Parts: sequence; structure tokens; C-alpha cells
Amino acid sequence: MMPIMFMEDNRVFDISGNAYAVFRIPEHPYAFMPLVKKKEYITDTDVAFSSFVQDYHLYLLTKQKSAKQLQQQLQGLSKLTGWEEQSQFAVKKFEEEQPFDRINFICVPLKKRTVSKNTEEEFSDVVRQRMVNIWRGIKDVKDKFSKSDDVLPYDVLESSRRQSEELYNDTLSLFKGIAPATIHETEWWLKKGYYRGLSDPELMIPSPFPAQVIKKSGAMAIRPIRNTFLTISDKAVRERLHYMKIHHGLEEASYQTFYTVLKTPSEIDYRNPTGEEWIFHIAEKLKFPVDVAIHVRMESQEEAKPKVDRKNKIAKSQIREYQDSDSDAADEFNQTQVPEELTEEMSNVNSLRRKFREFRQPLMHSTTVFALGSDSYDGLKDRMSQFKEVARKHVIVVNPATDQKKMWQAFYPFGEKLPLQWELPMDPGVLAAAAPFAVRTLGDPIGFYLGKLLTGRVVMMKPDRPALELQRTGAILICGVMGSGKTVLMKSIMYHMLQLGAYGFTNDPKGDWAVFFEHPKIKKIGKIIKFTPGSDTVFTPLRLAATLEGCYEAAFGVLELILNHSNSELRNVIIGEILSKVYETDKWDMFTFEDVAQEMANNEISPLRKENLDLVISQLKQLRKHGTGRMIYGVDTGKHLFEGNRFICAVTRGLSIPGRSASRSEWSYNERLSVAMLYAVITLALRYLMTLPGDVLKALAWEEFWFLKRFERGRQLYNEALRLSRSEKMTPIMASQNPTDIESSDDDDDDVTGLFGWKFMLRLDSKKQVKYALHELMGLVDEDPEDWMNDFTSKYKDGAGLVSDPEGRIGEMQVEILDQNLMKYLKSTPPEGVVQYDKAAVEI
Repeated sequence: MMPIMFMEDNRVFDISGNAYAVFRIPEHPYAFMPLVKKKEYITDTDVAFSSFVQDYHLYLLTKQKSAKQLQQQLQGLSKLTGWEEQSQFAVKKFEEEQPFDRINFICVPLKKRTVSKNTEEEFSDVVRQRMVNIWRGIKDVKDKFSKSDDVLPYDVLESSRRQSEELYNDTLSLFKGIAPATIHETEWWLKKGYYRGLSDPELMIPSPFPAQVIKKSGAMAIRPIRNTFLTISDKAVRERLHYMKIHHGLEEASYQTFYTVLKTPSEIDYRNPTGEEWIFHIAEKLKFPVDVAIHVRMESQEEAKPKVDRKNKIAKSQIREYQDSDSDAADEFNQTQVPEELTEEMSNVNSLRRKFREFRQPLMHSTTVFALGSDSYDGLKDRMSQFKEVARKHVIVVNPATDQKKMWQAFYPFGEKLPLQWELPMDPGVLAAAAPFAVRTLGDPIGFYLGKLLTGRVVMMKPDRPALELQRTGAILICGVMGSGKTVLMKSIMYHMLQLGAYGFTNDPKGDWAVFFEHPKIKKIGKIIKFTPGSDTVFTPLRLAATLEGCYEAAFGVLELILNHSNSELRNVIIGEILSKVYETDKWDMFTFEDVAQEMANNEISPLRKENLDLVISQLKQLRKHGTGRMIYGVDTGKHLFEGNRFICAVTRGLSIPGRSASRSEWSYNERLSVAMLYAVITLALRYLMTLPGDVLKALAWEEFWFLKRFERGRQLYNEALRLSRSEKMTPIMASQNPTDIESSDDDDDDVTGLFGWKFMLRLDSKKQVKYALHELMGLVDEDPEDWMNDFTSKYKDGAGLVSDPEGRIGEMQVEILDQNLMKYLKSTPPEGVVQYDKAAVEI
């Protein structure tokens, strides 16, 4: 039975009325961070540890989500059958590899008060007895426990509240982002020990904690309603030689084991403290949950220095003994030199003495316990083997027999004391350099299954989370050479977004999307429109937007590309005048545009203006006969070309795209028409999506986005799509072979690199591209591209790569498609039973 009387806000009161304040310390995205940021984080943590000279407890716990819990969360995101199908695939995956998050707590004992009927001397005996009852089961103590008449005076509650607030606002504020734990977070922490290796427990304690207000000896007090708290620890616990078994009903049980640390990296260079992150590397490299408890006892510089001086004298004396010893004796024991342990101990002592002198450094005594759990004994043994393999690379750990109960209680502040020999004296920087609050994680708490880190952790994506929860844009950047999995990833994201109820658009410059539109779920909502030479598609470029101003701007952008190859200022003025007159009529199409241009030419008296008008009319007549140009001669019906469709694919394969290095003045006539067509297509897509209600999820996928940046109006639309994505609840998905395509050009000072939430760097085969990806996009400025070339050219393939999420966390991950039937439609090769022709895909 937990020896707890009451809970209020972030405070827990034991059965003797002593209070503990519980705070949450945020997880730090440490993996693949630049060296300067790692140093800064470790230094800040060192300062926080060194400034808090008090005993306290750190609990680095994992919150393991069950497949059932995730299924309930997923079901709430969409009611579409396609989403339900994908959710079932994800749930099955979660059953195999349950995802988990890390939650960090710091628990600080407040000033002790004896306020119950138990005296201070009796407290330890009472606590010990009640903790022993855990191992026997609690049925025999329920009645006595629930009838307890322990009370808490109001002045004690008020005193603990003030102490907790002072801690939060003063010393503990050095732990960046720290916050008082909620009562439900505190309940979860107390229950966690019983469920290690199992799905998370349900939270049942109401907030506020139920209690009766009473008067005792003329003072106001409360009597907690204790039955409520029985829900925390109603389990039977059995201790074995090297593990524990906690029964949850007849069939389910939690198997747990514990390791304590006997030796850590002892000397950390304060000028370069990275490279010894022993807690981070152990807890975050494994794909299963590992919990960590750290009991900290701090001594001020004044208290610690005499002890270290004594230790220094002993070490010197021992060294002299070895140096002065008889050589024959030394040879007999094969000790012709001073043992390495003694010289290392001497070095550690000297380091601590220097820090006492230079920095007035306090001394930290820490006891560290790692906890593993599983739902079976065989599963626990497998995890023990994996844990030891990783741990031995960083520290010395031991799994002591007969001490498992004490180690289980190490995750609470009121358990039995751990053996003193497990306590390690250290510079606080040693614990700070262990990166205790750091995590190696990626993605969103809930969403569709995206894949997993190469270390095995699950990665999920919820495309609208950046805008709704993180207050930032959620654009997605995907870079990778042909065959890297770039297009498959784009299609997968688009498919899941459509099943979440999104409206979508994609361009298809290579003919890769036709098979995707044969998927039964996409076929019902999708429409392919070909903007290629010889197609039957016609539209009016004078109605590309929802407003008159938008239509004018978009039409001018299309027509000046076609009709003004020399970028003549007079020609642009004339185009603008024609458009203004057209928009005064009821028909906004090229037929009206031609009529207005001809009328203006007939009445023009200026030879130069008439010459330009005649040239415009001549070009318009050529357009009607051109395979690409003829598409803009659609009759104005007053409707948007995409209207009434959930998902549009604009096929642009076959258009003559200018080379990357060709200037606008070098574009051929066909290339100018192709650029104008692409500009019309992206304008149609943006204006259509932006006319949808603000609460509708939208997805805009654009392959080879580099081309939009080749001309001014294309850059404007590209920037607009990224900048307005948050307010429009739109997720732009931009893909290209080269990461450098995102780089601002000489005539474009608007850097949009920071507007991308997700960044996928898949297979790359150029050192220049790898360097830009690492340094500019991922912020890994210390990394040598040469060291990464093998990863990017060999290791990263078929959807594997270096990924950054909207919170700036970086990880190596593998994209996974769980639905193999869907996978057939994500590839460019038609699935069995479907033959793809040039115009359509038909069943056979």
C-alpha cells in the first residue's frame, strides 16, 4: 500500500503529513543537435544542478501507449472508412512495437511536519509496514486503511503550497520549461511502477482529491477520503531473485527488473562536455521503454571540501605505498605500476578540488537505478540482454539479487533506503553531461503511422498539428534523387490526409500519379486533368481566382508570360488595359479578350501602341492552333475549373520546361507557353483550396518545385503557399531532387527555409547537396559532409533518410507502408490486374 494520505495540485502528503512537491521537466530533443546547442544544454543543466543544493529525486519515466488507447484516439480523427482501415494497420503495428513518450519528474521533499496521530519516531515503522503490505497484497489492510482518521491542518497545506511556489519561482526555474505536475500526472507517476512493461494505467482520481473539512482542536483541517486512493496500488507483488512479478488479474502480469550504476564516466571536460551522455545513450537507443530513478544528495562546497581533502590524502598515501613497495612483492602480485583505479581516483579528486577552488562547486552524491519491464518473463529476459549490451558501453551496472524490492521503491521518495555503497560522489557536471532529460524521438503524439526511427521507435504524423497546436507552419519538404522513395512518400502523406477528410491537389510532371488514382478510395473522390499538349482540357485564365482582384492578377501573370517575352513595359501596360476592359463585361475569357484587343487596335492613334496591339492580336491567333496554347480558350461559365472535386491531379508531363540555368530571355515560345500553363495550374490549385472554409484540412503537393522559383510570379505563389499554410490549414508538400533548390536566388531575398515543419532528406549522391542538407536545412553545422556520404548514398534508400519534425527534433528514420495493398498504388508500376495506357488506366 502506498503510504500516502492526500494529494493537492502538485503536492503529495505521506501518512505522516510530510509533503513532496512534484514538477515536470520538459524533454529535450538532443539527438543530432549541433554541438554548440548540446554544450549549451549540458551547461544549463549543470548550472541548475549546482544551484539546487538540496536532496531531491529525479524520475525519468516512459509513458507507454496501448494499442487500445491509440485506436480510440485515432478513431476520433476521422470517420471515413479509408482512415479506419489504415488505423487498423497502425493498431496492429502498435501491438508489436508499442510507442512510448518520456516524462521527466523532479520530486522535492518539503519541510517535514508530524501532523497525524503517529509520532515522528513511529513514522519509519509505519511506512515500512505499509510498504511490506504491498508484497503481501492489500486485501487484508483495505478496511483499516480506508478508515484512517489521519488529518491535515490547513496551515500545513498552506505551508506546503508556499514552499512549492517558492521552489518553482526561484531555484527550480533554472530547469528550463519546468512546471508543476498536475494531479493526474502525479497519479500516473504513482501508478506507473505497477504497470511497467504494460499499457498505461487508467487515471481515476478526481481533481481535486476528495476530502472532508473538519474542525480539530479548534483549527480547520481536512480528512482525506481514503477509499479513492486504493485504486493506485490494488495489486499483488511478488519478489524473485533477480526480478519482480506484479499481478494484474488472473492472466496479465508485469515482469520487472532493475539495475544500479556502480561506475559512471568520472571526469567531464567542462569546456567540451559532450560525448559521455550515458543516461541518454542507454535509455534512448533502445526501442523499448527504460525508466530511470536518480536519488540526489547535495553537499555544499563548505561541507564537501574537507571530505574530498581527506580522500585526497588517502589516495596519495595509497600511491606512495605502491611506489615505495618492495619490488619482489610487486612482481609477485604483478603490480609493478600504480593501479589504474588509484591514479584515476586521484585525478577525480584533483578535479573536484580545482572546481571547489575555482567555481565553488558543490558535491553531488547520486544513486541511479534503471528499470525494465515486460508482459512476460521471456520478454523481460530478452530486454535484459539488449539493455546490458548497450549499457556496458557507457557505465558499469549490476542487477543485484534480493534487492529488487528496494530498487522498485527507488521510484518513489518514501521507499526503503538504497545501500550506501551504490551512492556515487560526483561533480554535478557528470550528471548534467549524462543528458538525463534528453530524448531521441520524432513526430507527433498521434496521427497516421509514418514509419520508425532506425533505433526502432515509432514515428507518427498529424499534418495539421503544427498550425493547430504548435503555432507554426506545417509545410513538408522532401528531397531525394530518383529511386529514393520521394514520390511514394508524397503519395502516402496525401492518401492519409485525404482519409482525414482533406481536400487535395497534386501536379504530376512525370506521369507517376495515374496508378494512384486507380485506388478504389481515390477513384471515388479524385479527378485527373491533363494540362499537356493535345489534351481536351480547356479553361479560361481570366477566372483563376475567387475575387476580381485575384482574377486580374492571375490573368496578367499568365498573359504577360505568353504575350511579352521581351518584358516590355509598354506591352505590359497594354495587356493590363485590355484586362481591365474585359472585367467590365460579363464574359471573362480569351474570346472577350481578343474582341477587346481588336477594338482597341481599331481605335488606336498612336503608331507604337497600335503596333503592340497588332502583335498581341497576332500572337493570340497563333495560340488557338497551338497544342498547349489552345487550352486557355475555354468558354467562361462562371465556375472554377476544380469546383466540386475533393482531389485534383494536374498532369503536366510533356510541357517544355526550360533548363535550370536558362534565363527568361532565352526561353523558346513553347517554353514560355509551358511556364504560363504551370503558373495557371498552381494558381488554380491555390485559389481553389483557399476558397474552402478555414476549418477544412487542405493538402497541396508539388513535385519539382524548383521550377516555380525560376520566374518571379512563380516565386510569389511558392512563397504564398508556404506563408499562408498555417492560416489556411493547408499543408504544402514540396519535393525536389536537390536540397539546394530551396535556396534563395540572387533576386529573391525572401528566405522561406524556416517555414518547413517536416524535412525529409532521403538518398542524395552529391557532396554539395549533402552539405546543404546538413548545414542549412538540418542546422548540423558541425557535421563534415564527407562523413555522411556513405549514409546518404548507401544507407539511405527506399524511404530511409535524415528527418526533422516541426519541433526541430532530428532523427534517422525509415518510412513504412503498413498496407501492402495501398503500397501497390503508391508505386509508378501498375498493380496486377491494371494496365496503364497513355490516357487512362482500365481494369482487365
